[in-house]
Amino acid sequence: MAEFTTYWNPAQLALVCFYVFGYYNLAVAPYIIYRHASVMFWVAFALFLWFVLIPVMMLLMTMGAKTGRGIVGMISKGFPLMKGAGIALLVLQAIQNLIMSLLSGHALFFMFDSLSSPYPWSTCDNPWNTECCGQPTPQPNRDFSSVDSFNFTTVHCSPGQESSMYFSHRILQSNSDGGVPWTTALPTLGVWVCVFLGSMGGAGVFGVIMYVVAPLYALFYFIVLIYGRTVAVPEEVTSTAMEYFYVLRPEVRMDVEEALRVFTYLIYSLGLFSGILPTLGKYTGRRCRQYKWLYYCFWIFPFIFVLVAPHISVGLVAPYVGGLAYKKQVSLDEVMVSGTVLLFQALPDAVAELDVPNGIAFLLFATIFLASIIPLTLTTVVILDNIQEGLGQRMENRPWLWRLGSSFVFCTVSFLFSLIFCSRGGYSGLFEVLDVAVVHLFFLFTLTCGIAVAISFFRLKYHLVIKICLGIWFLLAILITTCFQIIYMITNVSFLEFLDEKFGNYASAVSWALGIIVWLICMYAGAFHTICTSGSFSLSKICCPAVQDAYDVESPHVEMAPLTPEPDETPDKTGV
Repeated sequence: MAEFTTYWNPAQLALVCFYVFGYYNLAVAPYIIYRHASVMFWVAFALFLWFVLIPVMMLLMTMGAKTGRGIVGMISKGFPLMKGAGIALLVLQAIQNLIMSLLSGHALFFMFDSLSSPYPWSTCDNPWNTECCGQPTPQPNRDFSSVDSFNFTTVHCSPGQESSMYFSHRILQSNSDGGVPWTTALPTLGVWVCVFLGSMGGAGVFGVIMYVVAPLYALFYFIVLIYGRTVAVPEEVTSTAMEYFYVLRPEVRMDVEEALRVFTYLIYSLGLFSGILPTLGKYTGRRCRQYKWLYYCFWIFPFIFVLVAPHISVGLVAPYVGGLAYKKQVSLDEVMVSGTVLLFQALPDAVAELDVPNGIAFLLFATIFLASIIPLTLTTVVILDNIQEGLGQRMENRPWLWRLGSSFVFCTVSFLFSLIFCSRGGYSGLFEVLDVAVVHLFFLFTLTCGIAVAISFFRLKYHLVIKICLGIWFLLAILITTCFQIIYMITNVSFLEFLDEKFGNYASAVSWALGIIVWLICMYAGAFHTICTSGSFSLSKICCPAVQDAYDVESPHVEMAPLTPEPDETPDKTGV
């Protein structure tokens, strides 16, 4: 089977790790660091690295390399009754992909609309503008040479009216009668076409594509960064804005809820529990089977990218947000926002206010698009790779046809489901309901999958000392992650109340039910499939089957030769 000869070399692994610089990192990290005055953020970040990130990365990537399987196959090898936990994690990731495809479509739409001059979100003579659209009230000139100059308590204008109307009325068409607007449907279709082209060849082709996409992402990023630091705004403004991200402000205090937000950002932005890490170890490990000690070093690649990721996002956003505050003559607090508001309202407003050339604006939104499309395509590759592992022998005749067909079906179905979010009601309703289902019940998926992975790890033929130390470290990381997610769910009840107030009393109940139903169906399906394939209800067969030595198995779908030699069929000359 052609797929089993596929591998990634260390350079490809490093390029694939660009997924860490994803959409969530660009959209949330600058706000989180700014809000917590840098030092507090880095303390929480360091604790997270030591107690959660390192053990999770090390164990998942090492197991993927040694077993040659993804997250579902890895659990099936050691604890098959719980393989539904891995399936549930991938289904949850597929749901998140629907949301991410819509956000990627917004970046794609901005990317091409930024070629217009003047920018369509910078004027008030457009069909989508309302009577409240107008230029902000001019403010007196102020000195921006120090950090204190950003501390304004009185703001006499509402910046970003034009860009806000452009995003809500032009792209989302929130003032329309309903239906699916082409401004969201067509970009979303383009996103899924890109995902199909990147995933149809499997992990091997995706690794080759990253030879082009990752350097292109880095090139766009540095061009936008250099322009923002040297040309867009005065140097003292950029320096002052950067100080706000990297200098401790005594007036800022981090309470428990804010610390939980930092921890939650780190969990979701790094994709620790998305099934990506075992696949990274799987395809890199095939290149190094003669040097199996390298399996313990693979986690260093994504770890380095994690260390750099917050600086990447701050370096891109800070000059433009600081320049926007300078031009608007407002406090930095007024323009430092998070999520889609930052990327699709504050940054477009900064591009217009700072008179950024169309080419630089195009590269800025192209950077955001690549930051979202890389992890979206990678997670699609991971999901399809786990599906193809389950198909096994069925793919031996025409593996390329199976890959092409499965990728086409998956991307087509995902696009059709994404159209639900493109509608006015879908974007404002289902978008938020699914967000609650994913975020607030993620602890359930993390806990069950973590326990299943830990049991599978302990059952592998492994060095005893490594098994005990790394296994306990991993279980501690799962326990910490689950506890933080439960506390965050309990303390963040305001969003559930907001859902009920906006959509009715059923909204939060629907979100809870959706997450629980997905988890139950996947767990039941995995257990049912295990019992049916084993042909027995014996716990020794469905929970703890005989485990092959992970060191000796070259591929999960290659049968080992029988240990007993076949009898010699040559006739005996003696006639006996």
